[in-house]
Amino acid sequence: DIPKELLNSVNFWFHIYSKYSQFELVFFDGTDHSKVYFVQDDRDLFQKGYSPIKIELTSELRYKKNIQKLRAAFSNLSRNPKKSFKPDSLEYKIVKLWGRKSSSQWNNISGEIKTQRGQKDFVIEGISRSIPYQHSIEKVFTQYNLPPELTRIALLESSFQLEAQSKANAVGVWQFMESSGREFLTINKAKGIDERRSPIKATVAAAKLLKRHIRIVGGLYLGIISYNHGVRNLIKFKNKITCYHHSQHFS
Repeated sequence: DIPKELLNSVNFWFHIYSKYSQFELVFFDGTDHSKVYFVQDDRDLFQKGYSPIKIELTSELRYKKNIQKLRAAFSNLSRNPKKSFKPDSLEYKIVKLWGRKSSSQWNNISGEIKTQRGQKDFVIEGISRSIPYQHSIEKVFTQYNLPPELTRIALLESSFQLEAQSKANAVGVWQFMESSGREFLTINKAKGIDERRSPIKATVAAAKLLKRHIRIVGGLYLGIISYNHGVRNLIKFKNKITCYHHSQHFS
């Protein structure tokens, strides 16, 4: 069950992870994810055989031009909130998405332009890498009375790359930081031991961590969010989300 307040965001991220590739940059509104302005498609740069550096520079140049076009369109709407625009104009498309707004409202909306590259390729690669471990990691979550579907969190955390290491030094398919990893896993750099890199042992640790977070925040939704966001930041929402679940007859 998806709460209606989250439906637009859930649909947006579903498309990011299942529809758009890493070669597509989505321009959207940061407060209402149902408002997608356009998609910058860079696949032609790869088809032309450009070098990685040229692809990066050309893509960045396109991004800057597209941001300028969007900001110019919003500026035009702010100056002329009642004007009728041509059907092929960006202003027309924005009005069709939002409806008519006042000048101040257009200014506010223009400050919420966000971009996100597609992740479909990484999810596909992650699914392929996870196949040998899928039965075992789902079995672990079942043993801990957790929905086996939650094992897909690892796909979003690392695309199931066994040697994944983030800029913040989170390691392994479940992206454990050293501090949290030491609580559940053996990490001994002197002996070259780091169980965060073991997909099965790290899955057991992830199950234990999720179980504890769900207990602390009092619900599955916040428990899932807490895996990446941290449990301390979500405790304040515990009573609100619990009341919402009861009112919606969620278990």
